[in-house]
Amino acid sequence: MRPDPEQIIDLTVRVATQTWPHGEAQRRAWFEELGMAPTRAIGSWTQWGGGILGWGDAEICWSREGERADADLRGVGWYLWGEEGTMVALETLVQELTRRLGPATRRAGAGFPWYEWHVGERVVELGGSSLDPRIQLHIVHQETDHEATEHLVDAAAL
Repeated sequence: MRPDPEQIIDLTVRVATQTWPHGEAQRRAWFEELGMAPTRAIGSWTQWGGGILGWGDAEICWSREGERADADLRGVGWYLWGEEGTMVALETLVQELTRRLGPATRRAGAGFPWYEWHVGERVVELGGSSLDPRIQLHIVHQETDHEATEHLVDAAAL
């Protein structure tokens, strides 16, 4: 399974806790330093990419504050796996991220639940959709609360 779930766990913790870059040049350098720099664009979307070394078919996406290419980074996300073993990897991610980031909150999702961890001013979101077999993992600046937040999840109960 590429990337290895442990690689994604370590990367998620780093991205959630590190100082984020300012502007496009710093973003590119940061992505390269963290090993998540795409080598090709996905379609005509300038903020989507693939071809990340050692990541298999995973895709990355990111958002900026505003439309300017040099605007500050607001979020980064990945679409991961989608083959046999994906649900086991999801369980591993939930358990290990809970161990490293603290209790998760759970909210309803399209297909299966989403989990959230609040890390300072950032939110780590993990879930998926019945329309896409891949796991989605996003790290975003906390700006709005999700109305569907339910209760703390005991990741050991998975």
